[in-house]
Formats: sequence, C-alpha cells, structure tokens
Amino acid sequence: MKKINNIAVRSQGGEHGKRIIAAFQKLGVDTKQSMGSWHGNYYGIFNGQWNNEPYLPFGVGELTIEQIEAMIESVYPKVMLVGNDEVNLERVVVGELLLDGKKYFIAENYHNNERLMVYNQAKELEIDRPKEVHLTLEDISNGKGVGVPAHLIRIKK
Repeated sequence: MKKINNIAVRSQGGEHGKRIIAAFQKLGVDTKQSMGSWHGNYYGIFNGQWNNEPYLPFGVGELTIEQIEAMIESVYPKVMLVGNDEVNLERVVVGELLLDGKKYFIAENYHNNERLMVYNQAKELEIDRPKEVHLTLEDISNGKGVGVPAHLIRIKK
C-alpha cells in the first residue's frame, strides 16, 4: 500500500462515491464495508484509519477523485528536492496538485511525516549512479570489463 494519511474526498454519492471507494482500494486501503453512498460525507484516511465523516476534520487535506485516481499510476512516492522560494529541502514527494493551471507538489513534513506540506517547486535529486558497460563477448574474452561489477555489464552483439 502506498503510504497515505490525512487525505479525503467529498462524496457526491452514487457513481462518484463508488469511484472514491474503488480508487482507495486500488491504493491498497481497506475500505471495510464502505460504499461511498453518503452524499456530502468525506471518505478517506483520518489519522491512519479509513473512515467517513460528515465534515472535513482539522489537519486533513481535501483532494478530488481525479487526484486520488492519479496517485494510482503515480511515479510517487520518491525523494526529491522541494521548496517555495528555494528548492533545497529533501523530502518524500507523494503526489502533485494542479490548481489554477499551476503544479504543486505534496510532500511529507520532515518533522512529522503524518502531515503533508505543499510546495510550488520540486526537482529530481542528482545522484551519481554507476553506468552500465556494454561489451561484446570478444571484449570480455580479451580481458575488458575486469573489475566491473557483473550487474553493470551488458552484452552487445
């Protein structure tokens, strides 16, 4: 299950409510017996527990069903550099928001990963990763690639 907490979607009942339940289930949430049928109720994860409430509890972020569905196919969570003025905070980004045509990034709070923070900038961490080495079988028989870890060697024709 993706780590999600303190997020909810307000149900419009009917098919919309069914979509909410299905989306949370695809994220690995045990939605118990919920059907999403309570029009106006908020369905989601409140303090680590699945529930529905007639109001949005303090500290819980309201998302749309489209934002929850986007999390299913998401490349998140991943560690990125985020910030508002300067992009210099290393955080676990769990998703994106698109508001008024501008993209925002949802990340765990450094001191309390139960809370989410929203930042207007994010960028990939630049990590030096070992590069693959492409060798022919002849190269290998001639001694090339000695000292290269086996998982980095790719055989080319």
